[in-house]
Order: sequence, then C-alpha cells, then structure tokens
Amino acid sequence: MASVTIRDIEKSFGSVNVLNGVSVDIEDGEFIVLVGPSGCGKSTLLRIIAGLEQQNAGNISIADELVDNLHASHRDIAMVFQSYALYPHLTVANNISVPLHMRRLSFLQRLPLLGRFMPGHKEIMDGIKRDVDEVTETLGIGALMDRKPGQLSGGQRQRVAVGRAMVRHPRAFLMDEPLSNLDAELRVHMRAEIAELHRRLATTFIYVTHDQAEAMTMADRVAVMMDGDLLQVDTPSNVYKNPTDIRVAEFIGSPKINILAAQVDGAGKITVGDRMLSGLYSSVKGEDIQVGVRPEALTLADIKAEGLPCRIVHHENMGSEAYFHAELNIGGRVISRMDASALDTFATGQEASIVIDPQNALLFGKEGQRLASKIEVAA
Repeated sequence: MASVTIRDIEKSFGSVNVLNGVSVDIEDGEFIVLVGPSGCGKSTLLRIIAGLEQQNAGNISIADELVDNLHASHRDIAMVFQSYALYPHLTVANNISVPLHMRRLSFLQRLPLLGRFMPGHKEIMDGIKRDVDEVTETLGIGALMDRKPGQLSGGQRQRVAVGRAMVRHPRAFLMDEPLSNLDAELRVHMRAEIAELHRRLATTFIYVTHDQAEAMTMADRVAVMMDGDLLQVDTPSNVYKNPTDIRVAEFIGSPKINILAAQVDGAGKITVGDRMLSGLYSSVKGEDIQVGVRPEALTLADIKAEGLPCRIVHHENMGSEAYFHAELNIGGRVISRMDASALDTFATGQEASIVIDPQNALLFGKEGQRLASKIEVAA
C-alpha cells in the first residue's frame, strides 16, 4: 500500500495545454475517483502517475518517494485499461500469470523449450500457480482458467484484467474507465464488485471515469476535473451538497441542477424574477448572482401559491418519483423531482408555481465561484 502525492503537474501536447498545475494528496488505502467530461485531462494524469507519460512540470511521489525518473515497470503500481489489454492467444491463467513470469523468471527460464530444465524453474512456477489460484478464487473466476478472452463475457474479461493487476500485489491500482465497455446492468454490478474488492485489499485505488454515478457510488473522495484544472476534491456527499464552483454543481447530479439568474439588493436579500427568496441572504450585495437549486429542492404548488409562475411542459414517471419539466414565466426551464404521488395533482400543460427551498439553494457569483449565504428562519 502507498500514498500518492501529485504536485503541480503540467502537461501539454504541442500548443494544447492538457493539465494546468494539478495537485492532490491521495492517502494510503484510499479509493479516489478522477471524474470529468471527455478531454478534461483525467486519463492523461493517470498515465503520468503510471509512468506512461512524462509531465512537463511538477512531481509525482509514491510512498513519499519521487518517481518522476522511474520507468513504469519500477513504480510498483498496476493499471487496468479500458480495453482490458488481454492477450487473445493466452488462457485466463496465462494472462494473469504474465507479470509474475516477467518478474520472477530469468530470461533463460522463460525460454519455451529449455526454460523448464533451468535450475529453480519448477519451484518458481509452482509459486506462480499458487498466487494465480489465490487471485482467481478471490475474483470468482477459477472455473474460467482454461478459456481464452474471446470465450469470455465483458464482465469476465474485466475480472481477468483486474486479476492480472492484483497478482502482483502492487502498491496502488490505477483504473482507466474499466467499466465503459459493459452494458448498463453489468456496470452497476461491477461497481459494487470493485468497491468490495477495494475494501478487502485495503490498497490505494485511483480510478478514472466520466460517469458521475461510478464516482458517487464507489469513491472515498471525488476529484472533479475540467479543462485541465482540478476544481474540487471532496467526499461524494460534499461535492453534491457543497460544490465550490458552478461547473462542479452542473456536472454532478442527475437530473442536472437548475441555475436561475438572481439579483441581490443592498441588504443582501435575493430576488429571482419578481419573487424574493424569503429568509435567504447573500454575502455580496447589490450584484447579479446565480442561484443553483437541485431538482429535489424545487416543489410544484398551486398556481396561487407564493412561488415562480410556470407551466408544466413535460413529466417523467420514474416509478417511485417523478420529474416535472416546467417553463418559467420569467423565461428558462427548470426540473422538479417529487414523489410519484405528485402525478395525481400535476400534469403536462398545467399552470403551477415553483417553490424554492431557500435552505437548499446554492449561490454563485457571475464568474461561477461559490458565494456564502445566510439563512434566517422566521420565528
């Protein structure tokens, strides 16, 4: 096991900057997920940690040891690729044992015909078999040992790729979108399996994905990246409830957060359209700001209720809950997430009011930075 320290990493390809001074400390045994849209630099950062790419500036330390000048094979970390990178002509057992053959057998011992007659060959091969058997038992793929990758399902191939990484007992696991080739149902299953594997191994996991569901359900901490910048590193709960940047707020959460233009008066009171948000005050005064409201913090009410007048333009019945898409009279659309029982009261085409819960409203400045707010509850 090992901690990983990423300090001021910069990377560019020609004139294109990919990473802009990224820094993060990853604790020993932590499961951290690098999440962000395609092209944000997360996979490039993972490859730099692995030693497959060289940064233009900054340092990488593993277990407090600088590894910038170490070859990938000497960093004692294992990487699981999006494509699994299995050898199609080798069996499951041979695919998993490849790194042990390369590490434990000498050049002469690896020779196809003569190797088995070299001193110590049998003892080493017996040890490799024991280690492979232990890993396949842990992953539940012992019955697949003699199959080749072409005879395996996507989930089985993913387990083999993880097994090949596990058998080395590396200091850290790096995973680059390992579930992206699986169907939706299998992805949900494999998310739970990888999270459980991390708990059993208690080893550092650095996981890259563009899927926020993977990030939110698997990680100890989430690192949100965009345009080469690391915007926020925090627990999944805090990234969702307390985003420090409007870009984080908009990326994390499904359905997407609602963003409303608002004005702040000289006393810090906030107005959206012509409606004042009762009890909510901004730290900035006399400025235009943006109010972020998660769909579950927006409630539909009767048209006569105190709220923002709207018309329901679409609704989605999700079983236990319902999503209502509403067009505001002041312009713009919002989504409200409510209990499915609301379908008995509200329907597409109906006039209604949108009521904002001020205690769950997030305030952002014109440039997208998070603003402090104050709640005053009426006595």
